[in-house]
Amino acid sequence: MNKLSVTQWAQNMITRQALVLDTETTGLEPGKIVDIAIIDLKSGKTVFTSFINPGMPIPLEATRIHGITDTMVDLAPSFAILRPLLDQVLSRHPCVIFNVDFDRTFLAAEGLPVNEYTFFCAMEQARRIYGWRRYNLQYACQQEGIDTGTAHRAKDDALATRNLILKWAGKKPGELFPVW
Repeated sequence: MNKLSVTQWAQNMITRQALVLDTETTGLEPGKIVDIAIIDLKSGKTVFTSFINPGMPIPLEATRIHGITDTMVDLAPSFAILRPLLDQVLSRHPCVIFNVDFDRTFLAAEGLPVNEYTFFCAMEQARRIYGWRRYNLQYACQQEGIDTGTAHRAKDDALATRNLILKWAGKKPGELFPVW
């Protein structure tokens, strides 16, 4: 696939009224989600964002990556409380995730019926454009000159993914509607 195909894919995601989702977790498997954000691709508006109490201590290694501490999630709802709302949102719109395999695994572990949703992987598109082996959002955004905000926070990473898709679609971040 070439840049033109990725441009068509990105334009299709906008036309299909896709959402952009990102999570932060307690670490690699087995782990729990501690931060989630869903952004409307076209408008840039926040559909949903929340810290999540994982019901376990957040390992220091994970906190070093995303900066989320136990204190920050102590009063947050559990995933079980949020599951019905997230299911309702994800069942209605296609959803783009930068690294779909990672986030999808955690969403499934939290009890969401991920096989009933339509997910698309932005990282696959990045591989098709750049052909590089370093597959992370910050690197892809760096290649396109896109600010990532506070990296490894769900809302900022979802907005960075959105801006990457807009760039691939030939749009400027905020061109469709203001981003922030």
